[in-house]
Amino acid sequence: MKHWLSKTSALLTAVLLITTSAHTEERIADQRVAIQLLNNVETITFQVAEPFQVSTADQTIDMAAGVYSFTPETVHPAQQRFHLFAKTFQLDEGVEEAAYQKSWEARGHTAESVVVGKQLKTDSGRILDARVHWISIVQTPTEAEALAQQKALNAAEQWTWVRQELTQTGSGTVHLRGTAGAQTLTLPIRISATCPITVANVDVGFWDTNKQRIAYNGDLEVTVTPEGKLELLEHLTVEEYLQGVLPSEMPSAWPIEALKAQAVAARSEVLVNLSTKHTLELFDFCSTEHCRAYRGLELCAPETNDALHQTQGEILVHDNRIAQALFSANCGGWTENNDTVWFGPENGALRGRPDLLSPLASPFGRPGKIQRWLTHPPEAYCDGDSDSFRWTRTYSEGELKALIEKEHRIGSIQRIELGERGVSGRFKWIRIHNTKETVFIKKELPIRQALGGLPSAMFDLTVSGSAPNRIFTIHGAGRGHGVGLCQHGANGMAKRGHNHHEILQHYFSDITIERIH
Repeated sequence: MKHWLSKTSALLTAVLLITTSAHTEERIADQRVAIQLLNNVETITFQVAEPFQVSTADQTIDMAAGVYSFTPETVHPAQQRFHLFAKTFQLDEGVEEAAYQKSWEARGHTAESVVVGKQLKTDSGRILDARVHWISIVQTPTEAEALAQQKALNAAEQWTWVRQELTQTGSGTVHLRGTAGAQTLTLPIRISATCPITVANVDVGFWDTNKQRIAYNGDLEVTVTPEGKLELLEHLTVEEYLQGVLPSEMPSAWPIEALKAQAVAARSEVLVNLSTKHTLELFDFCSTEHCRAYRGLELCAPETNDALHQTQGEILVHDNRIAQALFSANCGGWTENNDTVWFGPENGALRGRPDLLSPLASPFGRPGKIQRWLTHPPEAYCDGDSDSFRWTRTYSEGELKALIEKEHRIGSIQRIELGERGVSGRFKWIRIHNTKETVFIKKELPIRQALGGLPSAMFDLTVSGSAPNRIFTIHGAGRGHGVGLCQHGANGMAKRGHNHHEILQHYFSDITIERIH
């Protein structure tokens, strides 16, 4: 039977993350991940083609092949709180961190230091430490309170990020109904099989809902959410997880060198983010693009598995740490600095770089030059992706107002102030001036979301006509955040004969490519 870690055990680990920075290093080869497949659902339906086992804390039941479903009977919801994190510190910045916490405590806040990330050991004995400290300055019982305080802090230009923390696991009972009849089981529940387990109604969308039936090869765990509904997690090894990630992130028909570059970047990104983004919720990653696309066994292909095999053990290293090897679909011809896109310190491996076939100075040095960059772009490795390399969106005034109001409370639009740009031309901030209140929007994804889910924040806006019948035209470039590996650029480089090491060195600054085992 495969190793399985329940959420109850994970909660003890999470408590240690908050209370101490003393971690024992773990072997990279031993790492497993917990992936959230379903969240806050009333029913979990799955199918197994061979006999399998269902286990609770006190019993293991042999089940016949067939279709089954779980529905809640009596549940005690998990308990949670919400953090506003304001700053990240490295482990050797203890003096600065203590002073920062005291400064917030002097302002009436309770400052907590949370350790995220892991200290990992290679087979050769080398230690690669990915741990950092996040400083929580607000802790609230509800998300609404956290968002209200975040808004107040934003008004003072103190930027924070929200994270949910599970403080007590849920419990209860569920009905299991299916081929072998019906029975009541105690949560949490493990489902183990020697063949794939197919789960119904898995949402693989990002902007929009897209529910599908997906097959998974790991052990599954059913738990209770803070809302008193059901959650489904998958537990599997990092390499098994990557077999589902790679073809979800990059078409298996692309050149092998592009696939190998994606394999190394994805392996590095998974390892460096263990116990970070969702660690306080007691899982590692969700299965959508919020973390990285993952569709279990659905898209697994010999080509992507071969890319993983050929690069087995290869990771990117920067400054004696596993590199944050981020990737996005299309950079639009120029990648972006990480600190332009997200709150957090500058990362030396994630500097904005040109993706051009010929050397060219940054096109954003003079006012107005962004328009020519967008409408008359130079040749770039990623320009083969015609749908995303350059794009246009046109909205009537009413359409744009309706889109903005999905995210922000506004009246009539007076004007949209286009703010400072990063090295690639992506906006750092915009302001929407309207008749209710001025909305200040900072960082890449919130800007895209505010304007209707734009492909990227590298764009320019022109307005024609008179209110209230103006036309807003947005010319843009790229798809995704644009930091790190440009996937369509990797495809273009591979087609031009570059190997995966050359591709990775092109997109990441000051990195080495090392084999961990």
